[in-house]
Amino acid sequence: RIEQEARQESLPFEVGAILDVVKSAVAACQEAASVKGIRVTLDCDPVLRIPMNAPLLQVAILNLLENAVKYSDEGTVVKVCGARE
Repeated sequence: RIEQEARQESLPFEVGAILDVVKSAVAACQEAASVKGIRVTLDCDPVLRIPMNAPLLQVAILNLLENAVKYSDEGTVVKVCGARE
């Protein structure tokens, strides 16, 4: 779906802090993770800023987290990290 939207129009990108986007995605998957006894940790540089389309980035991160929770064993720790290389 994201790819279809990208073809139809150019996506707006704004420079912003990635931490808020990642925090929101982590919060959205916490309940499902708790049910399986999975702990989701977040380690993200609070000043890390990138050009992004925040809503689409949040959907992409949430999709990755949902898959991590779905396919991980009970008691697993899922680590989300954000840093500049």
